[in-house]
Amino acid sequence: MLRLLSAFAGVLLACLTPATAEQVGDEVSLRGTILCDTAEQVTHVLIAQQESWEAGSEVFQTFRRTRNHVGDSTCGFMGNPFDVVLGNTVAEFVDVYFPAGLRTVWIVEVKYQHPSGIWMDGAVVLGEPVLVGEGA
Repeated sequence: MLRLLSAFAGVLLACLTPATAEQVGDEVSLRGTILCDTAEQVTHVLIAQQESWEAGSEVFQTFRRTRNHVGDSTCGFMGNPFDVVLGNTVAEFVDVYFPAGLRTVWIVEVKYQHPSGIWMDGAVVLGEPVLVGEGA
């Protein structure tokens, strides 16, 4: 499990570098982040992670062990690239612990295609907010 958490930390930090300004509705490829079924689940992880990296990891592991309606984990670490359609930025978290230091991150709603072919809603952690509306 420690190896999984270390890999999670290393790749997630790569995702947290500034990107181009994306808009709601854009299709983008992400990697090195967590994907949960709901923004509420991501919120719980980040609230705990504001206390410590270990606390956030415990909450993440609890969601990872919980199954959703298609039999997948309700939260997972996405190390390989996956395509999503960006939704709204729903929250900003300041001073979130990562192994390399404190970061500011955003929770963004997404839609993605499950390997079964169905489209699903989810939420991810990004290092840049998503702009709402055209030219925002």
